Amino acid sequence: MAESSFKTFFSSDFTEFPAIFETTLFLGAVYIGGGLAALCHLSPIIGEIAVGVSLGPQWLNILHDFPETPHFLRDLGQIGVTLMLFESGLAVHFSNLRNVWHQAIWVALLGTLLPIFGGIGFAYLMKWRIWPDGVALGCALAPTSAGMTIKILTKAKQRGSSYGQTIISAAFLDDILSILVWVVLMNLSDGKRDIRVAVPIVQALAFLLAAGLLAVRFFPRLISGISSVCQAHQGTSGYSDSAVVLHFIVMLFVLIGYSWLTSLVGSHLLGAFMAGVSFCQVPRSLLVWRRNTQQLATRLIKCYFGSTVAFSIPVAIMGTWAVLWRGVLCAIGPCILAKVVSGVLLGPERWLVGFAMVMRRDLAYFFSIMSVDRKIVGEDSNLMTEETCAVCLYALLIASLTAPFSCRFFL
Repeated sequence: MAESSFKTFFSSDFTEFPAIFETTLFLGAVYIGGGLAALCHLSPIIGEIAVGVSLGPQWLNILHDFPETPHFLRDLGQIGVTLMLFESGLAVHFSNLRNVWHQAIWVALLGTLLPIFGGIGFAYLMKWRIWPDGVALGCALAPTSAGMTIKILTKAKQRGSSYGQTIISAAFLDDILSILVWVVLMNLSDGKRDIRVAVPIVQALAFLLAAGLLAVRFFPRLISGISSVCQAHQGTSGYSDSAVVLHFIVMLFVLIGYSWLTSLVGSHLLGAFMAGVSFCQVPRSLLVWRRNTQQLATRLIKCYFGSTVAFSIPVAIMGTWAVLWRGVLCAIGPCILAKVVSGVLLGPERWLVGFAMVMRRDLAYFFSIMSVDRKIVGEDSNLMTEETCAVCLYALLIASLTAPFSCRFFL
């Protein structure tokens, strides 16, 4: 899909002005929609998805002059998710993990497992298929947005507090566990229902261990060596421009290599995240990465919600009463309460920690839309039906809308 849509998009037909105008108009409208939502103190995601649904193929379809444009925009959005996962990995602090690991692990385990079992239980109550709908629903509800959590804690000047470190560390561990569960789900959908499903799990864990060791032992020395060579060559004492360029190139190659490697196991997402973790111990890495990619990644994430997510929403059934009340119920139970309970063991800060774990962003939406498109080998069905996906998206949108306010209330 990705190769064909990129190739077709850049064919000579796209040089026609109507297609260029429509794409520019669409992307500009998505950007404005997110900005207006932010001005109303709402998550920009709400505005971006609303514009994408309104102007996309399901409704007004302003991209009709070039049918491949929606596929191209969806591919761009998935690149944005990959870049953001890398940046999330860069924000990991091993020192914080060492200080609060015992609390963070409990929060992460509960914050991952409770939504998964909650999704399975919800599917049972709704008389849906436990496999695959219930499992896929739980998997989509499991991730926490570490980026949003960091942003809110930083604004409140609580990022360095003990509970702030616990929340951030738990969110990162939660993402790792969620991606591992996603790897298992991908292999199950490929028809591996016996001992073979354990092979990619072992491979993923081995990759995590190896990547973690390289992050601590190898990459700091590599970048330090590159910097020293550049300084000696140019006769400077500071961090030279050539060192910055080489630093960025190394990060980019590690991102591509790790993503390709873990795509063989089940999902490139694990590799993208661990590629970022590989440089979290290297000084200036986050600065170098943002300097070169921040504007691009920000635009691609907006494209992700405005196209990748919006174009996958089953609009025809989203407005039905049955989907709406199920979406609200799913939001209250396995989406929000299951996360809030994850902080129950942390004493006075339990409500703050719990509501901070409710934050959802790119990863949860990615799991939901990929599930509705993912065919199960040997079965005439997908991981999620359109109804399950619609309910899941309602739950995620409600969580995206309410979690920031709840978190700020307890700060």
